[in-house]
Amino acid sequence: IIIATKKKVGVITENDKNVKVIKQIGKKNNYKVESFEMTKTCLDKIRDGETFDTIVIDEDMDKIDARSFLDKVRKVESFKGKVFVITKKKNIQLKKELKDYGFDAILIEPLNKKEQQKLEESTSNYTSNNVMNEATTPLPTDNQYENWSE
Repeated sequence: IIIATKKKVGVITENDKNVKVIKQIGKKNNYKVESFEMTKTCLDKIRDGETFDTIVIDEDMDKIDARSFLDKVRKVESFKGKVFVITKKKNIQLKKELKDYGFDAILIEPLNKKEQQKLEESTSNYTSNNVMNEATTPLPTDNQYENWSE
């Protein structure tokens, strides 16, 4: 018997528009979206055993920023989800730094159709039972660098 569970995405941002966009994607793809305005609130839920397939966090959150959150959540033994970061900067070096730091996907704000599709495709690859595929957020090739700006 295979029991399918509804995928769950946590969104940590103070940007109501991002929450709305991600909730629309969740509704379309039949997964639950829970939003948090404070990083600590989400972190506490995870530490208390709440499971999320994916966490999407705004890079510049107050008190606990995205990198600090990633460091802390990776120490929670029960957390098996992926962590995506939303940044406002299209800086290719920053995108590489975030990927190298350990984020599973980098989304550029505003969450336009391309970014929404990237989020939708990435989250569809994960399930709570830890059968996961590698998140793909391809970096531009050398000849695509000129299309990126700071």
